[in-house]
Amino acid sequence: MGDLVRRPIGTADCKDWARLLAAVEPVDGTGENYDADDLVEELADPNIDPARDSLGLWLDGTMIGYGLARGGQDLVDGGYRVAVEGTVHPDHRRRGYGRPIVDWSLARAAQIAAERHPGVPALASTRSSSTNTGEHAMLEPLGFERSRWFFQMHRPVADPPPVQVPDGLRLVPYDRAYDEQTRLAHNEAFADHWGSAPSTPSSWGHWSVGQRAFRPALSYQVLDGTAAGEPADPVVGYLLSYEYEADTAATGIREAYVGLLGTRRAWRGRGVGRAMLAHAVTAFRDAGFARTSLDVDADSPTGALGLYTSLGFQKSRTSINFTRPL
Repeated sequence: MGDLVRRPIGTADCKDWARLLAAVEPVDGTGENYDADDLVEELADPNIDPARDSLGLWLDGTMIGYGLARGGQDLVDGGYRVAVEGTVHPDHRRRGYGRPIVDWSLARAAQIAAERHPGVPALASTRSSSTNTGEHAMLEPLGFERSRWFFQMHRPVADPPPVQVPDGLRLVPYDRAYDEQTRLAHNEAFADHWGSAPSTPSSWGHWSVGQRAFRPALSYQVLDGTAAGEPADPVVGYLLSYEYEADTAATGIREAYVGLLGTRRAWRGRGVGRAMLAHAVTAFRDAGFARTSLDVDADSPTGALGLYTSLGFQKSRTSINFTRPL
């Protein structure tokens, strides 16, 4: 079987990790591409301790598999969830490497749950492409059940839709002066979304507006009131855009990803989200992008799927969320 090494993943391993994921993507249809710098950011997640929450497998010096457990700080839907992920290089599957990764991931997830929320019902959660039947066949006998479906949607940026900002509101480029208000608006907007936990200042700072893929010049806020007399909570809606260089390198298509889009509850149904997204598509076109994409919960309570479809987005990939009690 060769010389197998099991140990945590460090930043010096991220090039090896990126090569592993590049080999996996075309086989499993994940639709996600990473370079080493992206993975360094993954390990810097404030909710991860790489020394305890990651596992890498190296065979004769080549990384052939990994596992990762990521637990937040807050409860979700009355319980606690730990996201687990992992894979094995396609050339080394069905040789007994995958099951130890799964076993480690579940054991570590249970430890995280016991440390952060002892006595609270806890779930392990993982996402899989709908076409990855081999992974489904591994997960289901281990007690994982299909719990939610998500669609990835694309739209060319040519022929953008018209922009109509509701009366009394201002659509402006993302302003860091409203960063905290935007985080709070996000938490309110997603409070009724399945599996959503409040974004903490540290996670918001690291992932939402701190990662290198964030494009503030192509991100927007909708504000209530005028510059001369704003209310205490001026942010009505927000749209955050990202550009992943590894995706462009892998696909040859420059794509703007709408990573976060939300409207505070009192303002839903007035066209705030439509205005932001239509404006963003125009801006993406003018900035030289070829298309834009986003992900949506197939059963989103806000009617987001209908909005995106009406603006010309089409489903390109489906993923399934699996959960298992810990």
